[in-house]
This record gives sequence, C-alpha cells and structure tokens, in this order.
Amino acid sequence: MTVESFRLAIEPRASETLVSLEGDVDHATAQTILEAIRERVRTSPVVLDLRATQYLDSAGIAMLDSLRQTNRLRIVVDAESIISRTLAITALDRLIPVSDTLEAE
Repeated sequence: MTVESFRLAIEPRASETLVSLEGDVDHATAQTILEAIRERVRTSPVVLDLRATQYLDSAGIAMLDSLRQTNRLRIVVDAESIISRTLAITALDRLIPVSDTLEAE
C-alpha cells in the first residue's frame, strides 16, 4: 500500500507478520496505517519495522499503543534514530519490545 506520505508492506511469515513502514506516521496517516494493518493482520504477532520511518507524532504513538493492545508487537528501529528517541521519551519502549534488527532477541 502506498499513500503520498508513507509506504506500507505486509509480509506474513511462519510465526509472525512483518510490517515495514516507510515515511511519516502522523495525524494524517496513523489511522489509515492502523486500519490497513488490522485488516491484513488479525491475531498474528507483528514485527513493525520502522527503520525507514522519518517522523512519528502523538497520533503515531497512539497508533502503536492501540496495535500493542490487540497484537503481540515488537518494533524494529535504528537505535540512534529520532524514532527510537521518541519511543524512549514516551516510555513506549517499556511497553513494547524494541530492537535494531529483524531477528528476535
């Protein structure tokens, strides 16, 4: 799925679903992204790859929190990125496992 400010790829795997997100997650896109993920991923654990995500605002944080309440969620993000810092500032990294590689730790 490609929308002007983001690109979403959903890839089912053996025991989880990889969701790769490129672009911005903000008030204009967060609900659309959440609905697209929920439509394609019902109960499978989700690995959300945010390494190509450039921006995450409060609507994006709310989207992540909503997703973690319905699916087992793990986030992949570069440790030095602004997204990683945002997750730490909001303490979401205490509620959702965060790593910098796709391989489970």
